[in-house]
Amino acid sequence: MALHRVLALVSLWLGLASAAKSTLLPPSQDPWYSAPHGWEKTDPGTVLRVRPAPGNLTATIGNSSATYNILFRTTSSQYKPTWAVTTLLVPELGPKSAAATIFHESALLSYQVPYDSADVDASPSYSLYSTEASDPYGAALGLGLFVSIPDYEGPLASFTAGVISGHATLDSVRAVLSLGLGLNLTAPRVALWGYSGGALASEWASELAVQYAPELSGVILGAALGGLTPNVSSVLQSISGSDAAGLRWHLRQTSLKCKNPNREIVNPESTYI
Repeated sequence: MALHRVLALVSLWLGLASAAKSTLLPPSQDPWYSAPHGWEKTDPGTVLRVRPAPGNLTATIGNSSATYNILFRTTSSQYKPTWAVTTLLVPELGPKSAAATIFHESALLSYQVPYDSADVDASPSYSLYSTEASDPYGAALGLGLFVSIPDYEGPLASFTAGVISGHATLDSVRAVLSLGLGLNLTAPRVALWGYSGGALASEWASELAVQYAPELSGVILGAALGGLTPNVSSVLQSISGSDAAGLRWHLRQTSLKCKNPNREIVNPESTYI
């Protein structure tokens, strides 16, 4: 075979490999969403995998210069090792950028999206590719903030499971601060923000931080919570028969998966709803 044909084939193979790596897949179908061998022995917040976010997320979300997926070790609601993913959005950097002139490239906003679903494919690391979801992130990035958006429900999509939501939020901060990726780590400042289901994760993170991540005291400066759910059990009763009754099925799924991850999914048309 002629040398130029060999080189052409090699270039094609390399191009296809690169395209395959950047192809956007739902988490349930993407092998990247898995922990490497021996991950259970690592400490909470340890980075297990990192990659540039696939597809063209940087172009989808305004004011971002780079986007990354970070898979890290965290702790389940049963206080057992598990893992989660966060997506880091990097603002425009440089000596004249807002990130440098206002915040010295040291400000991180951990934004907990209210994805309110027991479906792992509804996780923010995948749903962020919807253009409708870009506005709040673009605004924060335009102010010079780094933005971390964790899949705080974890690999089982544990909707309303407060402990793992808080743990994963805190460990996503640990993971980002261990990498930097443009963030000034000399004196980082972190704020938590969440509405509705995202407020649940942010509140649990705030309350658990003292015993679970004491080293973040003085780093996490505050939390903004809106639409906070006072009691999940009372919400179950109050939405019965309403347009929001479908959430009961998601809550039921979470209960089953947390107790037995291998249990078959229940019928969404069951009498429970």
